[in-house]
Amino acid sequence: MREPHGRVHFAGTETATRWSGYMDGAIQAAERAVKEILEKLGYPTDGLYGDADISPTFAPLGVTYFLPSVSSFLRICGAVVCYGVLLYTRPYFAGWRGVLTKKYLDVYM
Repeated sequence: MREPHGRVHFAGTETATRWSGYMDGAIQAAERAVKEILEKLGYPTDGLYGDADISPTFAPLGVTYFLPSVSSFLRICGAVVCYGVLLYTRPYFAGWRGVLTKKYLDVYM
């Protein structure tokens, strides 16, 4: 499918030699098609779109080392929510003459 048919040259992510199915593959296939067209027209293609890696490598930031995993994050969120519910409902159950304790258990009368 990479072979040109007459004056039609195919380029796309499926025709890439590397990174097939990704945007980097589409760019690589487009560069290959441009090289083929320029060679057919007689233009020099030396040094044009070298085989350099298309996607740059990113160095991780220092902050990412301190972030928790997804499961740890969900556990922390669950613990915070439970603690918040406990603190919010504490006056109703165990506060100074708690409202529910006084009302339903006839304590402190």
